[in-house]
This record gives sequence, structure tokens and C-alpha cells, in this order.
Amino acid sequence: MFNAKSNVTGHLFRIHKDMTADGVMLWVGFLNINDDMIAASARLSIVNDRPDGFDIALGTTDPSQGGLGYYAHIVPTSPFPGSDLRGYLKHHDRKLDDVFEVSGAYGINADGTSRLDLTIKAR
Repeated sequence: MFNAKSNVTGHLFRIHKDMTADGVMLWVGFLNINDDMIAASARLSIVNDRPDGFDIALGTTDPSQGGLGYYAHIVPTSPFPGSDLRGYLKHHDRKLDDVFEVSGAYGINADGTSRLDLTIKAR
């Protein structure tokens, strides 16, 4: 699915907690991978009652389900929220041939909803 020339970008939008079964903070959307669209999702990671970044999964609308096995934990590079986020793509079952950096930006839309803008590139 990924190679050193892969160009991956996309946007995930926050789903209202009343729309999720367990009331968690969930972002869902699609990523464009080499001109193919794939579902992706993210959950806010909390450590010591504070946001610690996002857990992202590809190929699923629920990060806890694993999807296609690709996942990343992205963390803020400066005080959160409002900062860039960085992490590395991994796979549950195998080692990837290349190192892929996952970059994210958390943003607020004009209507008050939030989004994650994601990019995945070989490093």
C-alpha cells in the first residue's frame, strides 16, 4: 500500500460524542493514498487527565478495531492544542520497508467543529 514515493493527505472531522456508541472523542475521514481513497479515524489520547495527541488507524472508522493494521500515535510538537503533531506509521503484523512520518495539524472550523489535517511521507 505504501512505498517511498507514496503521497498521502487527508482530513478527519470530529464526530459529535452523541453519535458514538461509547461517547469518546472520535475523528473520521478519508486519506488519499496514491489516488486511492481509504477511511481513517483518530481518537484523542489522554495521559494524566491531559491530551497527549491522537491515536490514528487506517482502513476503519474505529481506531480500536485495527482496520488494515496501519496505525500511528501522533503527539504535539509544542503546547497542545493548536500545534503541529508528529509520529510514525506502524503496522500490527509486520515491519514496514520504509519509515513513514505522520504529520498532523489540529484545527477549528468556522462552525466550531474540529478537524485533523494529516500527511504521511516516507522519511
